[in-house]
Amino acid sequence: MNESTPENSKPVERFEEILTPKLVSESLRNNPEDLSLFTAWMDVRQRQIQASYISREDTETRTMEFTIELAGIYRDAGLYEAAADAYNDAADMAQANGIDRAYEACLAELAKI
Repeated sequence: MNESTPENSKPVERFEEILTPKLVSESLRNNPEDLSLFTAWMDVRQRQIQASYISREDTETRTMEFTIELAGIYRDAGLYEAAADAYNDAADMAQANGIDRAYEACLAELAKI
C-alpha cells in the first residue's frame, strides 16, 4: 500500500466522511441537475439507518434525524417547498414519538421558511 495512505483507511470510508450535508446542499444549489452527491449521501444515510444491529426505536429516531437533516439540505439549497415538506414530516415523527424538543425545533424551522 502507498506509504502516504494509512493501511486501515478505505476510499469509500473517506468519501463518506467528507460527504457532509453542507457539501450536498452546496452541490444542489450550484448545480441542481447533478444529483450525484445527493444520491450518494442518501445511500450512505439509508445504510446507517437500516443497519441490522439498530433497534426499531433507534431506527425511528434515526429516520427522524435523517429527515431533519434532509430538510436542512433542501433549505440550504434553496428548495424551500421540499424543505417545508421534510420539516413537516419530521415534526409529525417527533410528535408521534413524544420528542417535544425536536417537534418544536421543526416548527421553528418551518416558521422561517
